[in-house]
Amino acid sequence: MKRRVSFGVELVHFRRQLREVLEQVAAVPTGGFYPLVDVAATDHEIVVRVDLPGAEPSSLKVEVAGKELKISGEKPAPAPGRRYFQVERSYGPFLLEVALPEKVQGQKGRASFKSGVLEVRLPKEQELPPQPIPIPVQTGEP
Repeated sequence: MKRRVSFGVELVHFRRQLREVLEQVAAVPTGGFYPLVDVAATDHEIVVRVDLPGAEPSSLKVEVAGKELKISGEKPAPAPGRRYFQVERSYGPFLLEVALPEKVQGQKGRASFKSGVLEVRLPKEQELPPQPIPIPVQTGEP
């Protein structure tokens, strides 16, 4: 007997698998919420921008290791005492792991936080073309 699965269930499974693959390829957020991320490249650097409105710059930690950028911090919840009727903004701790498209010079990286956007600039690792090394030719017997 053939098992039939409705198209809706198959679509749900497909979307879940696609989301897992995309998270492995680009940014893998873990933690309390998922900040929005842009990763771009110029000729000389990789630029990562993360939307973090309401976050405190002092709570942000930015690290790079190889081709991975880790950004963590906490976005504080609003002060208690108010009666909310709708809450759509995210709060709490977060950890964001971003797969970088190229090797970078992490020690020369710069991060800035302005208008709720964290911007990380990482110079690309420069691959120098191989330099010819002359080898002297000796004459006579070795």
